[in-house]
Amino acid sequence: MSATTTPEFWRKLLEINLEIAVQILKKEKGITTQFVIHTRGNEIMPVLAPFKNDQERAIIYDFMKVLCAAKDAVALAVLSEAWVTTFQRNTATHTTSEGTKTEAVVVYLAYYDDAGEKRSMTAMAEIERDGGGDPTGVKSPQILDEEGLGPVHDILPDEPPTALEIKEAEAMTSKFFHKVN
Repeated sequence: MSATTTPEFWRKLLEINLEIAVQILKKEKGITTQFVIHTRGNEIMPVLAPFKNDQERAIIYDFMKVLCAAKDAVALAVLSEAWVTTFQRNTATHTTSEGTKTEAVVVYLAYYDDAGEKRSMTAMAEIERDGGGDPTGVKSPQILDEEGLGPVHDILPDEPPTALEIKEAEAMTSKFFHKVN
């Protein structure tokens, strides 16, 4: 990543991750939760992370926290497929009611801005399907700045890791990764 990253840069990165998620959706007929680590050294590291329940999800999230530190992540994206519920606000009665549920591709992005502050944004787009139920694409993509923070906001550490934290995290994760010569 460059030394200066504007909000437009992060928005474009989110849009690129959404495009990748749509390509996966079409090719694989669905999306298994995937993490994409973006490092300070301009590496992109995809991590496929399927989980079956809340306990497995918690273990994966904890591991991803350590992996983000080990890789000196400046951003983390989570690509997934989800049901999204819309809410309708009645301004006359000041009430909110549940609207429709929509199947969507959702991409969460957490990143550090130039001041080292953690920020988040979310992209989502409704999944379109053909008569046989296979996904054909998406419609109505939306970008939500600092809204719908999602799980990725909590996975990326609150502050970029120190050199010591990176070294400790590298030692922890080296047990899981073996270099092939």
